[in-house]
Amino acid sequence: MRDFCLHALHYMTQQPMETLEKKPMVDLRTALLTQLHARPWLLILDGLERVLVAYHRIDAAEVRDEEVNRPTDKILDRDPCDAIRPEDTELLRALAGAKPSKILISSRLIPRVLLNPSGLPLPGVRPLVLPGLDDADAERLFCEVCGIRGTSADIRYYLKTFCDNHPLVIGALAGLINSPGPHRGHFDAWAAAPEYGAKLNLARLDLIQSRNHILRAAMDALEAPAASYSPPSPCLAMPWTTIPSPPSIRTSPRSPMR
Repeated sequence: MRDFCLHALHYMTQQPMETLEKKPMVDLRTALLTQLHARPWLLILDGLERVLVAYHRIDAAEVRDEEVNRPTDKILDRDPCDAIRPEDTELLRALAGAKPSKILISSRLIPRVLLNPSGLPLPGVRPLVLPGLDDADAERLFCEVCGIRGTSADIRYYLKTFCDNHPLVIGALAGLINSPGPHRGHFDAWAAAPEYGAKLNLARLDLIQSRNHILRAAMDALEAPAASYSPPSPCLAMPWTTIPSPPSIRTSPRSPMR
């Protein structure tokens, strides 16, 4: 999380990165907390699970959901929800009490440092489990945004049962239906066609397997250049009241996922 501290402090204080990079992590942490206590900032940390032991592995980018539900340490006998680096543990513990600022974190796993010995959140920490969309919103995304036609009841059943109304999976499924073929854009025809929707045979799979199966089918349908991916920037920091963008910082837009 050193890079996060560097970019956040560069944004907040306008100090040159060359100056900040010379400081040890303990000084960066102290400086960041000073800024967070001085005025209300909003920090957004997306995919924080990547700093945890469960993802300290060569194939971290390919870890499946079912493995995350049973986190393990592939190297040593460590708590998979511990941070890989002790300095990150100290930073996360401090961020829990960084009033008046707020930190929004997305993570597949809750870092152990944010929980007490009983497994309850520390003061200042509020976990929120994000489910899929509700049925109406999932159908609206599928039909109005992605342009799919079909029987409403059948669409809702399929999205809920096999996609868990997950926006990423819904988008991938819509891409399959919108691909060239006699079914193009029509859910009912695609789902009934033996060489298309019926070929997925999702009824024999559990929910996680169904989602993975849909995503794999969508990836297989892509041409090689279209399957490339660029990782997003590591952090975004902004005051509560404004969203300025200094000339020295450039951000790249990312596709909405959830």
